[in-house]
Amino acid sequence: MFAGDDADSIFELLLEADVDVDDVEAEEGTITVYTAPTDLHKAIVALRESGIEEFQVTELEMIPQSEVELSGDDLATFEKLVDVLEDDEDVQKVYTNVEGY
Repeated sequence: MFAGDDADSIFELLLEADVDVDDVEAEEGTITVYTAPTDLHKAIVALRESGIEEFQVTELEMIPQSEVELSGDDLATFEKLVDVLEDDEDVQKVYTNVEGY
């Protein structure tokens, strides 16, 4: 994520740099780029070469391809599991594909 509002030009710039771009979104003066995990570094290099030096966030994020819906006992069990994982000091972040979580 970085400051800007022209998602189309960023998308074109990344394509020209041979970056596997999934999406580029511009919202409230911030541009968010979604790339293949293997192309994160290549995207950062291309953006820096174009003059973008300050990034608000540069991280890999796991985004589900599809989501599942849980309810009742399944949701309660799932929430307990997530709580236990988040309380573990060795766990930095928990990713799920549970809808609305």
